[in-house]
Amino acid sequence: MSEKALRVETLHSDDEHSCALVALRGLNRKTINRRSTMLYHVIAGEGVMHVGGEEYELEPGVIIEVPPGTPYYDEGMVDMEVCSVPPFSIADVDVIDQLYFSDPMQWIRREIGSESGRDGSEVTNHELFVRYNDGGRTEWYPRAAKAVYDFFSGIGATNIEPPAQ
Repeated sequence: MSEKALRVETLHSDDEHSCALVALRGLNRKTINRRSTMLYHVIAGEGVMHVGGEEYELEPGVIIEVPPGTPYYDEGMVDMEVCSVPPFSIADVDVIDQLYFSDPMQWIRREIGSESGRDGSEVTNHELFVRYNDGGRTEWYPRAAKAVYDFFSGIGATNIEPPAQ
């Protein structure tokens, strides 16, 4: 997306929340905000917002909530107000790369710094599962811990606890 396609003007920011005007003219990249809940209010134009696995039509008056940790992107010619709680910080935003979708286990290994096992070979899924249950779910970056949990619970693993909140 070109820099001219997305324009953001901060209206207010304090220790509790922030508000901004967003002018979107095209396709925005898929991102995750790890920390903030964001409420988008469409004030003009039309478009589409993809939040998690849902698709929402953007038109004046529509309000969409994006919970923290949820992948989202939008497209169209649309002006919106957005409020973030806690306040928006670019440091909390991850651009989702293709590796996340094409090879989630490799993405997880990269994120938690566990690309090699004890013997120098690639970490096996079993070893990753053991590391997760032995404290990784509370020590790893929250998004990586959630991805590990989602992967193993999705393939029917038992005896796996949800990551710490």
